[in-house]
Amino acid sequence: MNATLPQPPQTQPRPLAPLANRRRLVLMACGGYALFLLAVALDSAFGLPDGLMIALALVGMLLFIRGSIPLTKPSRLGLPGGRDHQMDERQWQRLSQSHVTAYRLLGALFLLAVLYFLVAAQNGFLPTPSTSFAWMSLYLGAAIFIPVLPAAILAWTEPDPPGE
Repeated sequence: MNATLPQPPQTQPRPLAPLANRRRLVLMACGGYALFLLAVALDSAFGLPDGLMIALALVGMLLFIRGSIPLTKPSRLGLPGGRDHQMDERQWQRLSQSHVTAYRLLGALFLLAVLYFLVAAQNGFLPTPSTSFAWMSLYLGAAIFIPVLPAAILAWTEPDPPGE
């Protein structure tokens, strides 16, 4: 007996989200993380009042999460992502380019961070994270931001389809 398993229905990819919406999400994620880090840095350097620090950090984290969630699955925005076998050659190349750009950007940011901490250690006047909360904020933000960086680059650079 030759029984065939039912095949899942073929789904059409979502249409590409408008460039303005995709850029808004990227700005929300980056701006939210920057606001969160600014609140933590100001608290480490100057000891902000607890209410102000919590409010700034909470607003920053909410913006960061709101902007990052759609970027965790780029197909929600109509962008190629992962190992989708329906992607064409141009989409594979754009996805590869976004990964290369993300790794180069992370390398540059890491190098700048090392240089900053070296100068701060010798100088003594530049603020550095002084609490375990500040260090944890850096680590957790990086753990969330690094995986979505290629999708954020792709969302920022992928042009709108012709005719829209």
